[in-house]
Amino acid sequence: MNVTCADMAVVEVKFSRNIEFNSDQETEVSVKVEPVYGINENPEAENSRLMLSFTAGEEENKNNPFFCKIVIAGIYEWNGASAEDAEKEIMTTGIKQLMSFVTAYFHDLTLKSGLQPVILPPMEFDDVQ
Repeated sequence: MNVTCADMAVVEVKFSRNIEFNSDQETEVSVKVEPVYGINENPEAENSRLMLSFTAGEEENKNNPFFCKIVIAGIYEWNGASAEDAEKEIMTTGIKQLMSFVTAYFHDLTLKSGLQPVILPPMEFDDVQ
């Protein structure tokens, strides 16, 4: 099966730095990644959209050095496969593609805000359905 990413776009970015945060504090920042898959309503169109919402920190938590939300969307196309097979492929490879973009974008945001750049560890998405 041939699934390709036809287009990718950043839908939303929100980043705020907590300047009152004491950098000597050791803290854990929660990270949440949520994929949302949607297929084109036209059954003859072999394309779909995958949106990935990435959130690091909690917006109102003063014990976090920052809050970040990035939402990215990818448009995926395929030829000659069932919509179900394409969805399985997109939910594995598409999430990894979008997450690699989010990882780089997040690194740049933390660096440009004057913080030590944050490098996200690789994440496994094998159980996402």
